[in-house]
Amino acid sequence: FSRVSSISFAIARGNMSNKTVFFLRHGQAAHNVNAEPLRAAGCTFTEFLNQMKADDVFDAPLTEAGREQARCAGEDTVMVTKARGVDLICASPLSRAIDTANAVFKSAPLSTPRFVLEDLREISGWMVNAKRRRSSELAKLYTGWDVTSNVLTEEDDFFDPAKLESDDSVRRRANAALKWIW
Repeated sequence: FSRVSSISFAIARGNMSNKTVFFLRHGQAAHNVNAEPLRAAGCTFTEFLNQMKADDVFDAPLTEAGREQARCAGEDTVMVTKARGVDLICASPLSRAIDTANAVFKSAPLSTPRFVLEDLREISGWMVNAKRRRSSELAKLYTGWDVTSNVLTEEDDFFDPAKLESDDSVRRRANAALKWIW
């Protein structure tokens, strides 16, 4: 695993021995509107980070374009068919990931369990777009999602403004998330 942004995923079970896992990156969010075009144009990583810092907002929400990206993905005929067979939907506790999952998997049965997993989120103290809301606030905003089972604390104890998570920590959390879903 390389460093990942907030992600959502869903699982469709083929049989008891295999599962199909869909990994999605969130749609465009407020913090990367200007940075992503710079990256595509070949800017340096420092320039990319500086632009993201300039556009940084707490728990960066989806932009209108990001909502449209998620809506279009959710209306894709292949995705609609696959979503109907999904057994589990998970997302990081950042609102852009949950909103993306809701839009993409809108054709999944309402009875499909939806879990917020702390291990799926980016832990970066450099910018507040990676800081999550209080778990009680997430529970109020996303009533169809189980926030309490896998979000460890009310406050975002992982957010440290002076720290960027190590690659080893990212790998450990990704492995823990995969073990949880299996």
